[in-house]
Amino acid sequence: MKQKEQKTDGEGATSFNELDEELRRFGEYIDAIPVPAETRRLWEQLQFQLVRQLEKQKEKGDDKERK
Repeated sequence: MKQKEQKTDGEGATSFNELDEELRRFGEYIDAIPVPAETRRLWEQLQFQLVRQLEKQKEKGDDKERK
């Protein structure tokens, strides 16, 4: 996955759409290679947690924009 340095003020941060696209591509990569079931399960858990964190950050960003 691509990584960008994220500053505290949000400048240079990867957009939510870019992160979503990276997660999707990585998920497709994991699906395409033979990996143990445990690895797939861990990936699904990680992906779920990442999506939840992104949603929370997006909500915080939306709240800041409203103020």
